[in-house]
Amino acid sequence: MGRFSMRILNWQRREMVAIILAVILFLSVNILASVWLRSTSLDLTENNLYTLSQGTREVLTSIDEPITVRFFLSGRIPEQDPLYANFSKRVRDLLESFVTISDGKLTLEVFDPEPYSPEEDKALALGLRGVTIGASSEQGYFGLAAINSVDEKKVIPYFDPAREPLLEYDLTKLVFSLTHPKKPVVGLLSSIPMGADPMNSFRPWAIFEQTKQFFEIRSLRGSDAGIDDDVDILLIAHPQNLSERQLYDVDQFILRGGRALICVDPYSETAVARAKAAERQLQGKIPLASKPIPYSTLGKLFDAWGLEFATDTMVGDLSSAQQVKLSGLRSRVVDYLPWLAMSEGTFNRDDVITSQIDTLNLASSGHFTLEEGSSLTLQPLLQSTAKSMIIPTSKMDPQPSPDTLLQEFRSSDTRFILAARLHGFVETAFPGGSPASTAPEDHEAEENSGASGTPVREHLSRSTTPANIIVIGDTDFLADNFWIRVQNFMGQQLGVPFAGNADFVINTLDNLSGSDALISLRSRGLSFRPFLLIEDIRRQAEQRYRERERDLRKNLTEAESKLNELREQSGREGAIMMTRENKMALDTYRGEILGLRKELRKVQHALIKDIDSLDSIFKVLNIWAIPVLIAVFALVLALVQRARYRIRHSARGDVRS
Repeated sequence: MGRFSMRILNWQRREMVAIILAVILFLSVNILASVWLRSTSLDLTENNLYTLSQGTREVLTSIDEPITVRFFLSGRIPEQDPLYANFSKRVRDLLESFVTISDGKLTLEVFDPEPYSPEEDKALALGLRGVTIGASSEQGYFGLAAINSVDEKKVIPYFDPAREPLLEYDLTKLVFSLTHPKKPVVGLLSSIPMGADPMNSFRPWAIFEQTKQFFEIRSLRGSDAGIDDDVDILLIAHPQNLSERQLYDVDQFILRGGRALICVDPYSETAVARAKAAERQLQGKIPLASKPIPYSTLGKLFDAWGLEFATDTMVGDLSSAQQVKLSGLRSRVVDYLPWLAMSEGTFNRDDVITSQIDTLNLASSGHFTLEEGSSLTLQPLLQSTAKSMIIPTSKMDPQPSPDTLLQEFRSSDTRFILAARLHGFVETAFPGGSPASTAPEDHEAEENSGASGTPVREHLSRSTTPANIIVIGDTDFLADNFWIRVQNFMGQQLGVPFAGNADFVINTLDNLSGSDALISLRSRGLSFRPFLLIEDIRRQAEQRYRERERDLRKNLTEAESKLNELREQSGREGAIMMTRENKMALDTYRGEILGLRKELRKVQHALIKDIDSLDSIFKVLNIWAIPVLIAVFALVLALVQRARYRIRHSARGDVRS
């Protein structure tokens, strides 16, 4: 027995040594992994939230100068809400991934700005926006400022959780902007006077003014001199009467890798209204040369790209139709099918252009399709609902009747593409080369271009890189009256947007001004994922108690009403004349009211208790279930091994004895 006890003791010592060695090995592996495997991760989230896109990697690896990112996060912001806790952690993890991939070109500095601290002063100086935390009016900060080697600065004043799906895009765009600090140049080719409207005292349209805040706009209208090399993007709005030379310049710009936002229209209500207003101003003294053409298209280019756009039909959508007021003997409000107020369910939430737009107003919009065999892809950005139909534009002239359009409405059960991203390699619409210019001065310019040193561009038959083009089948959405309301505020005229039309234009130009890597980025999911099953259970429990609470409140209201009636009756008759029955009734109602209030408090308390109990159960399961299961499994395994060891050694002892 003594020898057996020594063996047991030695086994226990070896077991203790093994446990100590296992702990040391565990700590060593974690320390080494934190150093060697810092950039290695396994992303098991549904939307690959923590896996950087290839486009982001290309932008980060192409950084050619140091960039310092100063990230400010007040410690109390993640503590106030689980949503902010998850979101702030994702922001920091993403920034650390950016630093790792940039190979040292990106430096991250993290600050926790306490109130009245130097860090808070630094955050304010950099342009961050403070928010109030809790009831103490303490200011918190959750933003960043990035600075390149020439002190160019880009700031995210505050990280809004609503923009979490665009977090990677916003950060990548910020880095790209610091590596390409020049303001993008937008070449404007338009037949509508967005920059100086004679019908508006030569004031620019609001969408033009807002776009100028972010881009340099250069007008190309009426010029056959070509598109300058420094033009980054084309904004083509209602293109009419373009010369062959202008179409050729657009064609070659796209083939050279240029990007474009193209706005065409089967029926421009704004252009038609302008023509009618001009005719009224002339008062018939000078007749119009011809009836204005209401539609616009890039027919020859669209044909070469395989893009179909009908100029004699528009889309009517019953689910998205705007309501208009009809005057007459009885004023009434009806749905007007050609005017569309696009909302949730019509936008492509996976594309960064439309992922955050809530509303977009269109008027008499056309739709796009691709020809069979086209080498391009047409990715919808905006679609009608299934309750849509095609309406001939001839219905618009003369003034259309909303009632007639509604009576003739027959749903085609089809979702039409109203705006889309066109991507792929395109062929030229001018296989024979540059067309002859009709202007004599242009002939002279072409002849002297080589002698003057101006480079003559080589004619391209096919795009050198995949084209990135955004098309939308409406131009009226650019006009002020379709998306902005002017109000007088303290003597100043202020425009108040009621739709996201300007957001669409600026988002599109902003997206197209980036590199191909940036354009390829898409919207992501949310890091904060609520427990849907738990929420359903919570709502069911709450519904049961709310029904009981509603019944009790109803009975309580009735009892209090009867009590008040008795009191009023007693007041009129006088306290001396109050009958015994009335006194008993008053006491009964008072008792009933007290009982109902007591039961109502019990119901409310039970609801809170059940919800708290439910939260506690799931928290325990979520936090402790796996560790407890592992511990139980390890304990059972240890007991089984010990039992086997004892059986084996006891059998050896019996044999030796």
